Amino acid sequence: QGLEGAEGDVLSLQAEYGLNFLIHNYFPPAMENFVMNIASKDADIKNSTISQIDKAVALTKRCGGDLYTVHPGYNRSLLREKNGRFYEDLNSKNGHAQESTKEDFYRIIDFLSSHHEGNGVRIGIENFFPYFENLRMFLDNAEDIFEFLDRYRASHGIGLLLDFGHI
Repeated sequence: QGLEGAEGDVLSLQAEYGLNFLIHNYFPPAMENFVMNIASKDADIKNSTISQIDKAVALTKRCGGDLYTVHPGYNRSLLREKNGRFYEDLNSKNGHAQESTKEDFYRIIDFLSSHHEGNGVRIGIENFFPYFENLRMFLDNAEDIFEFLDRYRASHGIGLLLDFGHI
């Protein structure tokens, strides 16, 4: 099928063993080291995140799947150390990382909804656990989750991945 690396491996394993895959967040692996953030005010991070989601949705479709899931995003831009830990990006191109809002989060979810409408792959946005006092993820509390559910009640392409471990 012409794909190399992890994507090609997934398709080969699927063909050889009849496996089904659910693709989540950072798969296929990105070439650059970045922290996906749907709500980021940093244009590079937001564009890299959308590109990563587009690749994952395309692979989901190629695998015959109909659901891709992703983390909801942080209220600040983050960097990832080699050991996998995250820390706030205090030196982003825009100066001190600007705080993202619920409106930033919903603007991108609305974009993803219209951008992937009708392609047969739904996007599940995962709830998350509260992080730290000045760093939080969206959908990290009941109020956010119910607001999200109300907003996308009629959507056929966007939904909630309810992770009970994060409740």
